[in-house]
Amino acid sequence: MAEIPKYLDDFIFEELGGFYQPGQNVDVNLRNDETANKRYIGTYFPRSLIECYFIFQDLYAHDKIKEAIDNKTELKILDIGTGTGGNIIGLMHFLKNIKFNKPVEFLTIEGNTNAIDFQIKFFKKFNQQFQTNFRLKYANITFQTNTLNSQLTELLNKMNSKYDFITSFKFISEFYNSDYLNASGLFKSFSQTLSNYLNDKGIFLLLDLVSGDYEHRNTRPFTTQIMSDELNSFIKNTTSQLAYILPICCGFWSDFCRTQQCYIERQFEIKHSRRQKDISKVTYRVMVKKPFAREILSNVQAKEQYQMSYNTWHPRYCRNTMVIEKTNETELPNAFKLI
Repeated sequence: MAEIPKYLDDFIFEELGGFYQPGQNVDVNLRNDETANKRYIGTYFPRSLIECYFIFQDLYAHDKIKEAIDNKTELKILDIGTGTGGNIIGLMHFLKNIKFNKPVEFLTIEGNTNAIDFQIKFFKKFNQQFQTNFRLKYANITFQTNTLNSQLTELLNKMNSKYDFITSFKFISEFYNSDYLNASGLFKSFSQTLSNYLNDKGIFLLLDLVSGDYEHRNTRPFTTQIMSDELNSFIKNTTSQLAYILPICCGFWSDFCRTQQCYIERQFEIKHSRRQKDISKVTYRVMVKKPFAREILSNVQAKEQYQMSYNTWHPRYCRNTMVIEKTNETELPNAFKLI
């Protein structure tokens, strides 16, 4: 169980007027007004914060990743679809925890101007709380499904920079939720576009919801299954610059994997003043440039099988590219940890 910091709890619920109200559809947040964003910061912001913090903590536990981060003279971080900023505040707490005291610059991209206002408030609060000097740049862009990648390319070419961390949390699914058929292939093309802006030892974390279509307007696979198929196709393409490192079973066996619509889920438990036990269910991939992936995975001993879905009703296990639903083992290695 992970608890958000008290200063942040007070800031969300006492100063900003956030409130906890789950059960409302959050499949598309672009048009959120201030009330909807206050509900979001009180309900979902803490989840994204905890998710990002612990994912990077898990990554940093690997010697090669720790070395790559520690050797940076500065960090440039890109986040797309940032919303109110839960995951970037989680990442800032991670950097504070590892005592990264060199220059850090964030570029966030978001289409909701009120959400950007909340980003700025959280960013300033963090810097004031810890006397840090993390820098925030933001771009207000409303993406269209058919032009997302060209819009990104135009902006990032102007920035003329490579990034050490590229993150995107619960963003791409919004296009599938709005227009499933038109969005087909977006996880793949989005990753292809961003691979051009990742440093040689950079980290690309793409996280989304596991869910299906909230309003049942059409029958479609769960988002985690769509992500699996599209990213597997991307990774296997000979022109791809990237390879998986997490889930680790995908890192070891993706070249030979033929599983379709693979269901991958990790769960986080979050605690704050308005909820003693909140459960977040997400799916994610961590990708890096291929030479760095080989360097990282060469230091990890492959196990016979891994647990890569912690869904209570349908746990999933990967055994050398074969996905199984039952195993005789009582506890298997976690596919989301580089051990």
